[in-house]
Amino acid sequence: MTIEWQQTPLVKATLRPGQSWAYRLPLVVQGAAPAVQWSSDLLPPSALTADVNDPLQVTVLVPADASGGIGEIAYEIRDVDGPVRGRILVRIQAASAASGGPGSGDPGKGGRAPVKKPLPPKPPEIPPEPLPPQPLPPVLRGVFQIAIIRNGVVVPELKRVLSPQRTTTIGKSSASHGIPDLDLRGQFETLDLEADCSRQQAEVFWSEQRIWIKTLGRHPLKFLGADGNPGQDVPESHCWQPDQVLILRGKLRLVLRQERS
Repeated sequence: MTIEWQQTPLVKATLRPGQSWAYRLPLVVQGAAPAVQWSSDLLPPSALTADVNDPLQVTVLVPADASGGIGEIAYEIRDVDGPVRGRILVRIQAASAASGGPGSGDPGKGGRAPVKKPLPPKPPEIPPEPLPPQPLPPVLRGVFQIAIIRNGVVVPELKRVLSPQRTTTIGKSSASHGIPDLDLRGQFETLDLEADCSRQQAEVFWSEQRIWIKTLGRHPLKFLGADGNPGQDVPESHCWQPDQVLILRGKLRLVLRQERS
């Protein structure tokens, strides 16, 4: 059994006391239906009911007396590559805000509707000036290779020279996607860390005498920060510069190096 995301899963939801809400994880499943575990640190276990015919769908029944708060609904799916985990940040509106209390202005509750003063007209919005296009880095000349660094040491068997005539793939080998040029399966410290790497995580290719890296996986690469820790996300398509270090979830680092004669 293998699974693939159809789209980015939901990350935020706002619910009300007494509300019934159904959500299905946007996954395509190959093989037997996966087992999904649902849990919440805000709602009681009885509030979460997995669909008998579709374990990817959960129905959430918020108790009518639920107090307002912020928490999460977490899920864990077992895949051939290890567990896939995620969470939905949930905000439950306070009962008074959701239904209206005495004196809230609801005529049906016996309160008096407040007199609303007209708001002053908003000034016209001035759209920001577009940023000028950023110049591309200089063209590259010579032979370049990708190196994988683990715990500060280059993994010799994972070096790959970049050919201008073909794309180099990075990911994990699998029955459905085959073996990538840089197979990272078994290179992580734990199986949980390896699960964060997609079977098709990224691809690297030459274009207009520059080297580009395109993220394909569900988790982005990170730039190496000045403090040595992961920094900002790498754009989905990035012009990769020599000696620039990119960080993959799971404590592996990728660096582009020029071969010296």
